[in-house]
Amino acid sequence: MKLILGKSKWEMWDDPLEVFLQRVKDSGFEATEIYLGSRKESPAEITRLHSSCGLLLIGQILTQG
Repeated sequence: MKLILGKSKWEMWDDPLEVFLQRVKDSGFEATEIYLGSRKESPAEITRLHSSCGLLLIGQILTQG
């Protein structure tokens, strides 16, 4: 089993995505968790940016009820 350490975007809403990803990478995390519906960037662009930083992407899913 491999444990992956990730950082959620929800507590850093005001950071531009590129800045957030670099901070995450510099802090030693391996992945981010992002609610894709909250971003102006397309899912393809978000994936590309993660790949360019060497980070994994965890898609956050919100539900009600």
